[in-house]
Amino acid sequence: MDTINNIINQLKGINKENIIDIVIAIIIVILFFMISNLVSYAIIKLFKIGTKNKEKIKSNGFYKPLRNLIRITGIYIGLMILNLPVQIDQFIVKLYKIAIIVCVANGFASIFNPKSKLFAKLQEKTKFNGDERVASFISKIMKVIVYLVAGYLVLLELGYNLGGLITGLGISSVVIALAAQDLAKNLLGGFTILMDKPFKIGDWIEIEGYSGTVVDITFRSTKLKATDNEIVTLQNSVVSESSIKNWGNLDKRRYSVTLNLPLDTSQKTIEKLIKKIKFSLKSFEDIIEDSLQVHFSSISQDGLGIIIYFHTLKTDYTEYEYLKDKVNLELIKILESENVNLINTCQNIYINNLDETKNAKKA
Repeated sequence: MDTINNIINQLKGINKENIIDIVIAIIIVILFFMISNLVSYAIIKLFKIGTKNKEKIKSNGFYKPLRNLIRITGIYIGLMILNLPVQIDQFIVKLYKIAIIVCVANGFASIFNPKSKLFAKLQEKTKFNGDERVASFISKIMKVIVYLVAGYLVLLELGYNLGGLITGLGISSVVIALAAQDLAKNLLGGFTILMDKPFKIGDWIEIEGYSGTVVDITFRSTKLKATDNEIVTLQNSVVSESSIKNWGNLDKRRYSVTLNLPLDTSQKTIEKLIKKIKFSLKSFEDIIEDSLQVHFSSISQDGLGIIIYFHTLKTDYTEYEYLKDKVNLELIKILESENVNLINTCQNIYINNLDETKNAKKA
């Protein structure tokens, strides 16, 4: 509040000399804005002597932060010329230092972009060449470290004693150690996931009672999108220690079903059913023809069994379910064409027991 009052009092006492200072300050700010692109370009080019492509120089991670720093410096110099009160000058100097920290942090953070030359060189010299997930994971960790350091320096510049702040909040070293341990476990878990590659973004997985499509893998957690579009977030420490079913790695899926026919079904009818089922299913393009098997598989008190199984290249769960719908409807159609009804095993046994009881009474 005192700072604002000082600025108001300063504005009230403006004279000719102050007006001249203001004009000079404005000219300096405009000048720095005009030359910011040129100076940034020249400085970057000093470190990129062999580079002649302007776009490559301007795409350098430090180009924009450097340009912003030059403009901020122009504003800083312009304000210093105005001969403001000492208290205001000190406040401006503090803001300028913070701006420098932020610009430098942005520059270093851009170096750790997965698409930067630094990562390209690392990928060329390591076995992780072309693995975007590993690059993205490392990039996020490095950026977090850069911004944490920058945040720490900003707080120090603002006069905050972090040790005293932590003590004042009553945060014990035990709590901090537990939090750090949890973070380390998640980081290690995320790194393990990226190294072992049990799944990738886009895979359908089942883990810890949850299932869904992997939509994101960060340094702390893995996110799944369930069938109802609900997003499930699992900590990497949990994921790395759990059993994972990855349906995304399947190269084919298997379909299998057994048709239970009544015991009085004739041999001729069974042979017709087998031939019709084979002929009909061979016309399905999504079924691997060599894998199709239709057999008279069993004779028991539960009925006569015809087993049908095949493989399909439809690995996507939704597409596989659509194929099952088509196959099942086709089987029902064939059974209806031969006037054959599938039996309820439990009901059939129950009826047989009743018949046996009646016969025993008659005897």
